[in-house]
Amino acid sequence: MSIKKGLFVLFGTLAATLGCVGIFTPGIPATPLFLLSAYLYSKSSPRLHHLLVNNKVIGKYISSYVKKGGMSIKSKVIANVFMLGMVTISTLFFIEVVAMKIVAISLGFIGSMVVIFYVKTVED
Repeated sequence: MSIKKGLFVLFGTLAATLGCVGIFTPGIPATPLFLLSAYLYSKSSPRLHHLLVNNKVIGKYISSYVKKGGMSIKSKVIANVFMLGMVTISTLFFIEVVAMKIVAISLGFIGSMVVIFYVKTVED
């Protein structure tokens, strides 16, 4: 394996790991990280790319986004429900500092607006 491919695998794995953390952590955008990971794996490791794109949980969202260039309304609703749900849970039960609550709520709002207005809506 070349150094370039090795770095792509390393950064792809880092992006996928952060994407997994982002599923449960407000402020970390999971979908762009998984898309980055898929891109890096496609350039370096067909096996890892296949595993990511065919994953039961996130694979259909990645392949749909790559094939269609956007997200369906259903996917956008699911993404926003989970994102705003985690922001709500975090701010109510885990974050004690008011300034951090404001940051979490702001990032959740920005993330939601990006999904709604920036990510292209495609047919299901």
